Amino acid sequence: MKSQILKNNELAINKWGNSPKFSKGKDLLFKDRIRLIYETKRFYIIRKIEKYLSETSKKSIRVLDFGSGHGGLSIDIKKYFQDRIEMHGYEVSPKAYAIACDHAKDYSQEVNFHLDEACNIREVFNDFKFDIIVSTDVFGHVPDLPNAFIELNDILIPGGEVHSFSETTTGNFLFIANYLANRGIELDESKEEHISLYPKKELEYLMKSAKFINVSSYGFDPIRFPFYPERYIKHLKKVNSPFLLLGYIFSIFSFGPLRKPTLIIFNFVNYLLAMTLGRLINTAGCFISAKKKVA
Repeated sequence: MKSQILKNNELAINKWGNSPKFSKGKDLLFKDRIRLIYETKRFYIIRKIEKYLSETSKKSIRVLDFGSGHGGLSIDIKKYFQDRIEMHGYEVSPKAYAIACDHAKDYSQEVNFHLDEACNIREVFNDFKFDIIVSTDVFGHVPDLPNAFIELNDILIPGGEVHSFSETTTGNFLFIANYLANRGIELDESKEEHISLYPKKELEYLMKSAKFINVSSYGFDPIRFPFYPERYIKHLKKVNSPFLLLGYIFSIFSFGPLRKPTLIIFNFVNYLLAMTLGRLINTAGCFISAKKKVA
């Protein structure tokens, strides 16, 4: 990309971790597969790669993690598919790139991380193209997202696919978040780092404008308040909201031994809702997939 990454993106590198979610070591363990039940962003992307592999005659495909950050997604995908994929990561932050390389060694995974401080992705991948591009929590940090989608299309093979999670503007479906926002309280802790947020439908439009086809998006985490009441209670107190009582009731399930099973159930239920109702609703993020035209 020709646009330089903005300085406030460094805030995201320092603030948000993106370590591997699977266990250390080369081989995928049973507990890693179980973990995918509630690591929904990885589950979505891995399912899409599995489907692509089942439909291709290739023994191995080339996958790029766009905005690989600390390398967690790249390493987990490589660990899951092993020799069935050649895994690459693309990053513009030297700090994140160094962390990703260390993680790859620590987790015994062969991932080709590429550092591009000049933000010229076409030049970096001038000699080869990818079957699949994946990405999580990155599009909201790209200075020129419409052009980025064009460049991603350019480095895909004909028929190649993009599967990602993207941040979006907060949709009306998250009515309590909007209720607080209308009273001057912002719940988005990463608002300072986000420089290119779009509504879900506009993201679809931008991908179609970049000559992608079969573009689909699904609103992410449609139910949040019942499962994350601790995020809301202190803010609801400030505005003496009637929702405060509901927050206290829901918080019974958010502490102590009930916390972990509650989160697992929350993520699983929300994933099912996203895949069924997600095309119709706008939340504060979405799964989004697309395909490059076959020449």
